Amino acid sequence: MTDVLASSPPRTTRRPGRPAASQTPCADGRSRLLEVAVTIFGQHGFDGASLRTIAEGAGLDPAMVSHHFGSKARLWQAALGAIVERQEEHAPTLRAIIGGAEPLVARMHAAIDFFIGLAAQRREVFLFFSRELHSPGWRLDALNTSLAEPFYRICEPLWQEAIDAGIVQSQHPAVFHTLVLGAICITLDSSPTITHLAGQEIDRPAITRALRAILQGHFPAAPDADGSAI
Repeated sequence: MTDVLASSPPRTTRRPGRPAASQTPCADGRSRLLEVAVTIFGQHGFDGASLRTIAEGAGLDPAMVSHHFGSKARLWQAALGAIVERQEEHAPTLRAIIGGAEPLVARMHAAIDFFIGLAAQRREVFLFFSRELHSPGWRLDALNTSLAEPFYRICEPLWQEAIDAGIVQSQHPAVFHTLVLGAICITLDSSPTITHLAGQEIDRPAITRALRAILQGHFPAAPDADGSAI
């Protein structure tokens, strides 16, 4: 798993805590805490997240947070580690898309589709990340290193190829990569605003289909000099 300890939080002294008599330390309890922590940190940010709320959401005594993680900072870091571990499961699929033998535009379409599908399934990850974008420090450093950079490094050769071919007008693949992911995540998370502006109910599946058509439509397959698609 990617080392998320590269950007470590300040060390804190572990507060004493003992699980309730009816509760014993177990992997299931730790997993539930991490799952709820990702959601709560995404909704309220690091400072606004309450360890009691996270514990209650997991159906556990708050003392279990100290038992498993020792501090809020360590819990946040473990939550990031859980996100990264799940992201790594998708990396082989993305590598296969980027390094495939299909024409350039077909690979771009497939990569865009990959990220739309991932964002649609993992909304809480986008919120977890976006909460830290305007707070430089060890948490943003850890997110950039462990979560953002690995997928970018996989996609970088494809985006650079598209820039060199004149399909993408960007000075650097990092700008295009961020633009694509930002457009996907923000749009998928804006269904209430889209519905309000449209004056009618537009559900998430419809928004997803429209987003796919719009992004992929910016890069239509075009024949090159010998008649094959670029």
